[in-house]
Amino acid sequence: MSKNLFWYTIKEELPVQKEGEEKKYKETKAAFNVDNIIRVVTLGDKIVVLLNDIHERLENSYKGTKNGKPVYVKERNTFQSEISLSLEDAKRLEEVTLIN
Repeated sequence: MSKNLFWYTIKEELPVQKEGEEKKYKETKAAFNVDNIIRVVTLGDKIVVLLNDIHERLENSYKGTKNGKPVYVKERNTFQSEISLSLEDAKRLEEVTLIN
């Protein structure tokens, strides 16, 4: 395992069980290698980290119907990891990656 992992928290809002009930969240820990960061961007109230893991995936894409049946076509799409950090995690990332 890499020594350059940065651990952060993914906070996922759970559906409200009862009207007027306080929001609940499921928290999951995740990590990425700081050596793979190519850009960090502030977008409104969130920080987005872009990684240099550009890759292609072959996916089935819905194209409509033919003779009443759904038609799918295989498409090759390019993806890149885009990680949203909380402001607290972003501050920690800045501290561990700051170049003096």
